[in-house]
Amino acid sequence: MPPSKVGHAEKPVFSGPVLVLDDTALVALEVQRMAQELGATTVHVVVNAKDALDVVAREPLQAAFLDYGLEVGTSATVAEALSERGIPYVFASGYAGTAGIAPRFSDHPTLVKPFTARDIRKIFAALL
Repeated sequence: MPPSKVGHAEKPVFSGPVLVLDDTALVALEVQRMAQELGATTVHVVVNAKDALDVVAREPLQAAFLDYGLEVGTSATVAEALSERGIPYVFASGYAGTAGIAPRFSDHPTLVKPFTARDIRKIFAALL
């Protein structure tokens, strides 16, 4: 993902903890950096659905960023747990649009990789 800077005069999008689920370490670290740049107080970075579910169960998250297609399975169970708790989330995918994402999530916001902090700002500003 190309580096990007969000203008310092812009209001932060986040004001609380954010979950990042991505099984590619470099992507996860870049999204962590972007979430912090956008105001996240804490960023919980995990690489699998089981660890993400643990975070969802114990942390008062403001939002979540989910890579849909994981090395093992998908993030669908995490999305369902977030929905049950009313926590907004977006999917990230290497596929255009919602290709590869289960039909029940087809109307959910999805970022196509690569994306920037401005893309994250725009999509979460509409959700929060």
